[in-house]
Amino acid sequence: MNSAAEGYDIQSYLPLFFAPKMTDEAWRAKADYWTSGADVPRDLLRGTAEWCARNNVEYLVHLNHESRL
Repeated sequence: MNSAAEGYDIQSYLPLFFAPKMTDEAWRAKADYWTSGADVPRDLLRGTAEWCARNNVEYLVHLNHESRL
């Protein structure tokens, strides 16, 4: 698993996410982990959204059970 945007391998930091007291470096790695994960749905759905726009099809997506909020 990479933090491609940040340019490093995040795997060595994963155990630190569960430490009783995290270092500043571990907090940065954890933030990078969650930020990079947020990009996945956007990147996966982009192709479908572009196709719908080209073909004049309305596109609506629900993620993360936001209807329960």
